[in-house]
Amino acid sequence: SQLDLPGYALGGLAVGESAEEMYRVIEVCEPYMPKDKPRYLMGVGTPVNILEAVDRGVDFFDCVMPSRNARHGNLFTSQGLMNLNNFKYQLDPRPIDENCDCPVCQTYSRAYIRHLFKARELLGMRLCVIHNLYFYNKLMEKIRNAITEGNWKTFKEEQVSIDYFEKLDLRVCEIVKAQEIRKSHSCLKLTLDDGSGENRVIVSSIKSEYTCEQLIGKKIIVVANLEPARFSGVQSNGMLLAATNGACGCQVVFLPDCVPAGTQIK
Repeated sequence: SQLDLPGYALGGLAVGESAEEMYRVIEVCEPYMPKDKPRYLMGVGTPVNILEAVDRGVDFFDCVMPSRNARHGNLFTSQGLMNLNNFKYQLDPRPIDENCDCPVCQTYSRAYIRHLFKARELLGMRLCVIHNLYFYNKLMEKIRNAITEGNWKTFKEEQVSIDYFEKLDLRVCEIVKAQEIRKSHSCLKLTLDDGSGENRVIVSSIKSEYTCEQLIGKKIIVVANLEPARFSGVQSNGMLLAATNGACGCQVVFLPDCVPAGTQIK
């Protein structure tokens, strides 16, 4: 700070470090940074990262996250993170964010933009990038207004309570049928009872000491709110939740028989 530069940057805190470590380093460095010069945090970050950094004296940021995530259909909204690729948005006529006044939300529906992604039309990526950049710019505008109006603490508490991690629907399922479809990779087609009254089919590469016949009746945990995908010619609706075991697939952890099918894991 003795060099009297136009501004001061903090970097190297968004390449694998935990958020807690980043906040700690900001707190250590901030007292040595002139208060009348802008403070720049490089490569950060999520909305919560930005709010916490502002709370520690940082003024501005740069990050690839809003545009990169948008190109994969991951969107920031006033209600949290949205993965537009999910099947539940296929016929959703609402805008990405009903509280957003960006040109994308004023013009296009979730269903239409999702269709663009599925059709591999680049316009889908472009629209999502526009929305995410608008969201981030609007967030910074709200931050400035909250500081100017003297209600920063209240605003920050409201914003950090928003969940920017999409929740997984984890459900206990009972295997009612198991079929080997790719012997060389232990690839199984599993028909599951998820408690809904309709069977769910998933395809998974797993390691197990059980034969297909012995798997019937076993209880496993499945991520239920994923879009159906096709594997080995079979539509797979959901994903097995298990500890990975290198290139050999997954070592399945089976649940006790007393856990009913359809139980939602909190």
